Amino acid sequence: MSTPAQPPNTQQAGFSSPLQLGGTLVMPAPMPNVIPYALRPDEFLILRDGEMSEVRSLRDIGIGALVAGVLTIATHLADLDWESALKQGRHPIAWTMVLLLIPSVALCAVVIAQMVISHMHTRSAYSRQIETLEAYFGIPRIQALLSRLRNILP
Repeated sequence: MSTPAQPPNTQQAGFSSPLQLGGTLVMPAPMPNVIPYALRPDEFLILRDGEMSEVRSLRDIGIGALVAGVLTIATHLADLDWESALKQGRHPIAWTMVLLLIPSVALCAVVIAQMVISHMHTRSAYSRQIETLEAYFGIPRIQALLSRLRNILP
């Protein structure tokens, strides 16, 4: 039982046979170690929005904590009778300063998260790749809120 002789390889080195991706889509694989993946425009939009969801969530939580802290301080200052509290020896200024810590930390978190988001949208390798794919699919670039306001206002 001998094995039959294999036909000689007539393909050029570095190229492989066409790759069947499902359906009727056939893509030639230009390099042997690269596996192509067919990406539809709707899948690309999901990937584009999903990349920043963690940072956006942190920013939104920070905004919520900032609003909650500001409202807590406002109700604390509105309900407090400063004269009677100072006469009784309580120190509402110390508690007010402790309450100021919540919105200040939340504000720092929001600023840092927004800086990360703006960096990802403008100067990262991710943004360059997204720009290339948006141009390929013909999807218009999403402008940030401040960019839209600059276009509206003179």
